[in-house]
Amino acid sequence: MNQPRSGGDSDAHAFIVHRRDKSTKKSVVLGDKIANWTITLGGLLVIVAVITIMLFLVSVALPLATGGELRQHSVYTLGTPKKVAWLTADEYTTLGLRITADGQVSAFHIPTGSFVTAADLEFAETATAVAGVVTREQVAFGFADGTVRFGTFNFEPGVITADNLPAGRQQLNQSDSLAGSTIYRELTTGDYRTITPVWTIADAQQVSEHPIIAIDYRVGGTVERPTRSFVTVDAAGVARISRAVIQRNLMTGAEQVRLTSSTLPTLPAGTEVTRVLMASTADRVMIATRDGTIYRYDVRDFNAPVLAETTRAFDGAGDVEITSLAFLNSELAMVVGGSNGAVDVFFRLERPDANTTDGYQMVRARSHEPQGAPIVEISVAQRKKSLATLAADGSVWIRHSTSDQTLFKLQRESAADTEAAMMLMPRMDGVLLVDRDGHVDAWDFYFPHPETTLQGLFGRLWYEGYPEPT
Repeated sequence: MNQPRSGGDSDAHAFIVHRRDKSTKKSVVLGDKIANWTITLGGLLVIVAVITIMLFLVSVALPLATGGELRQHSVYTLGTPKKVAWLTADEYTTLGLRITADGQVSAFHIPTGSFVTAADLEFAETATAVAGVVTREQVAFGFADGTVRFGTFNFEPGVITADNLPAGRQQLNQSDSLAGSTIYRELTTGDYRTITPVWTIADAQQVSEHPIIAIDYRVGGTVERPTRSFVTVDAAGVARISRAVIQRNLMTGAEQVRLTSSTLPTLPAGTEVTRVLMASTADRVMIATRDGTIYRYDVRDFNAPVLAETTRAFDGAGDVEITSLAFLNSELAMVVGGSNGAVDVFFRLERPDANTTDGYQMVRARSHEPQGAPIVEISVAQRKKSLATLAADGSVWIRHSTSDQTLFKLQRESAADTEAAMMLMPRMDGVLLVDRDGHVDAWDFYFPHPETTLQGLFGRLWYEGYPEPT
C-alpha cells in the first residue's frame, strides 16, 4: 500500500554552487618572477663560466705563440780560474754558487759579480765526474780513487723589516746590499728578503777500485731516513747502481749510512761511455757512448738488472757521438745532444712489436732545430718543459720542448772553446754560464709565463718575483 508523499520546501534538496576565484595569488606571481630571474641569471653565469674557461685556456697557450725579450747580458770575471764542476743559483737570480773540481765553493752576486763568501770542501783529489738533481741543490762527486761524495748546496731565504737591517751593509746595486754572507733585497712592501748560501759535504763512500768517469744521482726517502740512489761507470767500463739509506738522528744530526750496490750487465769491450742517466725511481738507467749508442737497463729488480734495449740515438753508421743526455723535469722525455748539433727527444713507449726484454722501446718523438755545433751541455727547466743547450761554438739556445720552439739564440762573450758550466734559472728568467777561466755570462730575459698572462687579463696583479716586461 502506497504511502502518501509529504510535500513542502523542507523535503527539497538544496544545492549550493561554489565558484573558484580565478585570480592568481601575489605569492605565486612573485615566485614565478623569482624563478624566471634565477633561471636567466643561472644561464648567464654558465655562459660567463664557459667564456672564462676559454680565456683561461687561451691565456695558458698564449705564451707558446709569443716571443720573449732579452733584457740584460752581464759579463764579468770571478776570482781564481779553475775548472767548474757544478753551478747553482737561487730562484730570485740573486746568488750564484760555483763549485770547482778541486773542492772550492764560492758565492757571488749574480747581477754584479761581487764576491760574497767562499770555503774549501777539502777534496782529497780533483773530481772526475759530477751530477745532481734537477733542482741542483743535491750533488754527487766521483773521484779517481773510486769514491763518491755527496753535497748539498742551497740558499736559506727569509724576510725582515727595515728596522732589523744590520748596520754597515755594502750596497751592491740599486736593490741589493751585502752584510756578512747574506744578501738583502728590498721588496715593494718596504721589507727586505734575505738570501744566505748554505752547504754541507758528506764523507767519501767507496764504490769502485777504478776512477769514476760518469755518474748520475737522485734523492728520495723521508727526513729521518733519506735515500740516495746513484749510478756510476768506472774507467774499467763497469757500471754500478748503488743505494745509500741514511738513518738520521733528528736530535743530534748524526747519520749512519748503509750502502748497497749492484753491477749492471757488462758493456761490450772497447765501449767509450760519454754520459749516464738514471730515473728518480732508480728503475731505469741509460748509458750513452761515443759511437751514438744508448744502452737502456731495466733495474726494477735491483739485485738482477737487465739490459733491456740497445738503440742508436742518431741516424748514420756510428759517426755521431752522444755528447749530452738529460731528462726533462717529468722524466718521461729524454733529451739527447749530439756531436753534430742535434737535439732530439725520446720517449720510452710500450709497443707490442718491441724487440726488448720489457716490452718498451725508446722512440724518437721530436727533433729540435739543430744548433750547428756539438752540444756540450743541457740544462733543463725545473718547472716547465723547457731547456737550454750549450754548443761548442759558444751558442746558448733556449728551447720549449713541447711546442718545438727556439725561444732565444744567445752567444757567450767568453771564449767559446773554454770549458764552461751552464744552468737555466729556476724560474726560467735567465741563464748563468761560468767557464774555467772565471768568465761569467749572465743573461736576464723575459718570457711570458702563464701566471703573468692571467695577471695581465685581470688587472695586472703581478706576483712578487715574476718579472714584469719593461
